[in-house]
Amino acid sequence: MLAAFAEAIRATTQPCTLLLLLPSLVMAVVTRGRWAPFVAICIGAVLGGWLFVANVVALSDGPLQISGVLVGALIILAIMSPSMPWPRWAEHRSIETATAGVVGFVATLWWRPCISSELGSILTSARDGITGQLPGISAYMLGTTMPVLAAVLVVRAIDPAPETARRVTWVAGGIGVVVAGAHPIGRHDELVTTLTRWTTTRPAHGRWNTRSPEPVERPVCDLTDAITRRGFAALNAVVRPAVQSGIGNPLLIGAGAVVLETTGRISGLARLVPVLSTRTGNTLTVSTVRSSSQWIRNAEADSNVAVWLGGQRREATATVRRGVLSTVRLDLVDRAS
Repeated sequence: MLAAFAEAIRATTQPCTLLLLLPSLVMAVVTRGRWAPFVAICIGAVLGGWLFVANVVALSDGPLQISGVLVGALIILAIMSPSMPWPRWAEHRSIETATAGVVGFVATLWWRPCISSELGSILTSARDGITGQLPGISAYMLGTTMPVLAAVLVVRAIDPAPETARRVTWVAGGIGVVVAGAHPIGRHDELVTTLTRWTTTRPAHGRWNTRSPEPVERPVCDLTDAITRRGFAALNAVVRPAVQSGIGNPLLIGAGAVVLETTGRISGLARLVPVLSTRTGNTLTVSTVRSSSQWIRNAEADSNVAVWLGGQRREATATVRRGVLSTVRLDLVDRAS
């Protein structure tokens, strides 16, 4: 299950998976980062993924076009729901939550995903029994929702003013409707191809040359890594203050976000980064699929780290275990010692 979860997080960097996930990201923004719609998206994604593996609905152009229209309409409904005259038994937040769940379900069930090795293994094994694949597909689909969780945390940390939130909602909704609209007009594959070309190739000599009609192309692993690092740095700068103050921290037993403080192995300076964790008493476990993450390298070089919980700095000892999903065990140091 951990392998499926890790592979799903890796897959979210691929255009086909990103486009499949984009309506859920839009719903996270439209619903102002509320937790109920996020949970509904996760439930819808797991259920849709399971039915997809069970091959309940064939991946044909008809259902794909219908799903595009439906997702676009649901995004518009979620945007307009606060100003619509709902009956007394209904409330716009309940409508938004239900809409988010349906969007996660429809996009997962009908939109075409990237078939990674882990998902391919699940699809192959499903021929022998679909029930046994429920844990694996659940872990995989929950892994794909991690960017949605990041979007929720960003929106909650920023907490924009009502006017700004309204503008952002319309922009995000417009993007979602455009992407959903690519399905009914048969342009989805073209959109995936275009995004794949933009994200995987560049002209020779590392510079974009629009004058050359036939540029020589090469992989851009270094460019992708640089963009990824800057993206995470920007995200951390927004999320870290909120998490460091105690927002989203795990209880004595449970899961949540924490700020991990390591010592730079080269600079010797304190480095703080927000990470997702699970906690059992005085032991926390954090993980990453990015083997090049600087914080995990710092923890390997110096196991004396600190964790911010409830707005307070707690010293801890880190134990790093490398793998497909690299994990770090953090043992909190007793304050009395």
